[in-house]
Amino acid sequence: MAARIATRKKGYTVNLELSNRDRLRSHQELLEEFDSTLEENFFLKWGNEARDGWMLEREGDILFEGQKVFFPDFALRHRGGQTVYLEIVGYWTPEYLRLKSDTLRGVSRSVIYYFLCLI
Repeated sequence: MAARIATRKKGYTVNLELSNRDRLRSHQELLEEFDSTLEENFFLKWGNEARDGWMLEREGDILFEGQKVFFPDFALRHRGGQTVYLEIVGYWTPEYLRLKSDTLRGVSRSVIYYFLCLI
């Protein structure tokens, strides 16, 4: 994520660049509430155990490219280092899917695996 910031001094700007390598963490605690019962049920059914080397992490990453930002519902992390992002979509409209797809295309260069699950 990058920003160019204009200071009060005329014509003077500074650049701010952040990435996941900076290891910044929010002071806010992760909310225990889920966006939907579909997400909650999936999370509870998966459990805390690894499945074939895959662990489930809830809302673990922020994906971005330019001004496009996306918060996947889940990240599946394999002990071999691979990550698969999962977004669960329950109720949807064609317009909602179009917007979601546009956002995913905007961040897809930084994502290796991504699944959109329509229920």
